[in-house]
Amino acid sequence: MNDRKRLPKNRRSPEAFLERELTERSLDILGIIARYRIVPTSAIVRLVDGNEDVTHRHLQLLYHRDLVGRVNRPGTSRNTEYAYFIEKSLRLRSVLPRHRLKELGLESRQRRSIVVPSENNGPGRQLFLEHEIMISDFRAALEIAARNSDNRVVLEAWKQGTETWDRVRVNSSGARSILPHRPDAYFVLQFPTAAEGQQRGRFFYEADRGTTNTTRFNLKLQAYLSFFLTGQYAEKYQSHKVRAVLIQAITQKRMQQLMAVASALAQTEPLAGALFWFVASDQIQNSGGFAAVWSTVQDERKRSVLD
Repeated sequence: MNDRKRLPKNRRSPEAFLERELTERSLDILGIIARYRIVPTSAIVRLVDGNEDVTHRHLQLLYHRDLVGRVNRPGTSRNTEYAYFIEKSLRLRSVLPRHRLKELGLESRQRRSIVVPSENNGPGRQLFLEHEIMISDFRAALEIAARNSDNRVVLEAWKQGTETWDRVRVNSSGARSILPHRPDAYFVLQFPTAAEGQQRGRFFYEADRGTTNTTRFNLKLQAYLSFFLTGQYAEKYQSHKVRAVLIQAITQKRMQQLMAVASALAQTEPLAGALFWFVASDQIQNSGGFAAVWSTVQDERKRSVLD
């Protein structure tokens, strides 16, 4: 144990792990890091079954063997928490057989490896990490809540990043324009015991860090409305129903600002009142993934993704 404490924090020491083999637990952790673009230690610990200290030791092994990358999580004191990511897919291919890469979803990591901005990028690097980790924390909350639901809820699908991006035509003030439609994520919850036709809930998710002004946020919501009203959603996702666009704000104050934008849009397009659901980060952190904490401008009732 003392040897582990003396290992350097931000420099790899592969020689300390030459005799350590990758186990099924190591591979489980690799699979989690592969599914998530960037995932903090605290989420990995919650997602992996078993002893927390053992999970930390496996993360240490993976880092020092140069199988994963890690950076300090923004907002924490140095070395108190890391965020992990798949950095070198070719390195993984050199130590894992192809069938294991495929099982873990790592076979095509080359095109999906994460490039974390360098320290020299300053605020840009921190904003990137904070945004990615916010998405991962939300996803982990959903996955853990589903796991604890006795199979009543399954996180059936999760899409993130460029695979969800599109361009949409928007009519605004009598003029037509093309806007980007770039959700942070799209996911599907399955309810195996529900009645026929009610067994899936489909959602888009936005992690708002407060860096976008309300004018640009208005355009984001307009793009969503057009994406549904013009039929692009049905064509791309082979479904005519989406339950909501979930928008997580970093503070209550920011949430109220965003809700005011949605309220103004709802005056001319009533769909905006029911489609956009809002929450502040502390409400999710304190309540879990399935809690009734989401607000709309349509009424005062709090909503849950299980509704």
